[in-house]
Amino acid sequence: VMAAVTQYGDTLQYASIELKNNKNIVLTAVKNSCSALKYASPELKNDKEVVLEAVKQDGMILYWASDELQSDKDVLNSMRDFLMSEDCPNNEFYIKAKENLLKYDREDREKELLSKLADLDKLQAQQQNSINQPKAEVKSRRKV
Repeated sequence: VMAAVTQYGDTLQYASIELKNNKNIVLTAVKNSCSALKYASPELKNDKEVVLEAVKQDGMILYWASDELQSDKDVLNSMRDFLMSEDCPNNEFYIKAKENLLKYDREDREKELLSKLADLDKLQAQQQNSINQPKAEVKSRRKV
C-alpha cells in the first residue's frame, strides 16, 4: 500500500480501514494527491498535520477535513495562502471561493474595527466618569 500511495495517493481508497488510519501511509498519500484525504480515517481527517499537507496543495480539499479543523485558524490561513497563490486554478469554482474569502476577510476586519471602536468608547466613558466623579463628591460635601 505504501508503494501504491507513493505513486498515486488516491489508491488509499482501496486500503484496509486499519491502513487508512495509519498516519505514515495517509500522509504519504496526501502528499502525492491531496484528494486522498477523503479516504483517510475520521481520526486522520482530524489530524492537523495531515490536513495542512492536503490544504496547502488545494485549499478546497478542506471540505474533507473534520469539522473541528475546518474552523482551525492555521488550516484556514493555509487555505487562504493556496487560494491567493499562482498555483490556484483559474476557474469559476476557485474564483467564487476567492470572492467569498475576500468578502469574509473584509467582514472580519470590519467586525474587528467595530469591536475596537466600542472598546475605545467604553474606555472613554470610564475615563469621563472618573473625571466627573470627584466633582460630584465635592458638590455633595458642599451641600452638607
